[in-house]
Amino acid sequence: MFSFVRPLPDVSVEMEAVQFFQMKLVKKEERWVPIRSLAGHLSQASEAVRECVGPQLEFSKWLLRHPHIFEVPQLTSNSVTELKKNLGNLLR
Repeated sequence: MFSFVRPLPDVSVEMEAVQFFQMKLVKKEERWVPIRSLAGHLSQASEAVRECVGPQLEFSKWLLRHPHIFEVPQLTSNSVTELKKNLGNLLR
């Protein structure tokens, strides 16, 4: 009898990454932290965590893989337009 068993992914590094960014969020007083700000902590993470998460430009994709832990608001084109309009009004 033969059975093919594929290796399971190493979730320990993924959990280490989740815990790393959870701790960064716990230290913040704000409820909402800009993704760019949180991604800026990547340089402080271990090499294994940085490799697991990927480059800063893809950090939001990594966050979205963990919806049970990280709440990432989805911006629609309408909300982006409204945001730009409101910012424009503030800068006048």
